[in-house]
Amino acid sequence: VHLLGSKPFRVASASPGIEVSPREGTAPAVLAVTGSGAGSSIRPFRIEVESDGKHLVAVGTLLTAEWDVRWFPWTKDPREDAPAFEALVAGDPIVRKTFPALDFPWQGGGPEGVPADRFATVAETTLTLPAGRYRIRTVSDDGVRVKVDGTTVLENWTWHGPTEDTAEEDLSAGEHRVRVEHFELDGWAVLRCSLEPASAHR
Repeated sequence: VHLLGSKPFRVASASPGIEVSPREGTAPAVLAVTGSGAGSSIRPFRIEVESDGKHLVAVGTLLTAEWDVRWFPWTKDPREDAPAFEALVAGDPIVRKTFPALDFPWQGGGPEGVPADRFATVAETTLTLPAGRYRIRTVSDDGVRVKVDGTTVLENWTWHGPTEDTAEEDLSAGEHRVRVEHFELDGWAVLRCSLEPASAHR
């Protein structure tokens, strides 16, 4: 949460199970919102901040997950040779790490240990969700696709600048496997993915 201005601030309250850091300071500031507890979860949050005699409120949805992220260098354009891409990402990655969120503003570079251009990303996680309709949102440069339980629910498999894409899906209660595939061609690079109840504040 980005707090603008130039005055001192104090976090007055936060939803149960939600942690905010820093709790006080001077704006401008970035407040990190995290959830306590282990395992995957999706929960709405509300924080209240007092600054310069004003009462400010921020609301959103926090997705807690463990993403298994793998990176691969490629030589055959993923847009033109789907079998080559499938074979590539079925093999061994050059870098593999675990992250609590997919939020990679690489800009003009790429992941550490990975070429800045012509790389692929595959990220997977299992989420335990209540039944409902969910909004999946990505910001990508370049191509991106999202699969839930093996079915493609969002796809923009093109060369493009930073672009937001959204899709909505009805999901049953229980575990769901989410897979995000991404390729970077050249220039700017970014990959973000979030999931929230479709009725949540946008």
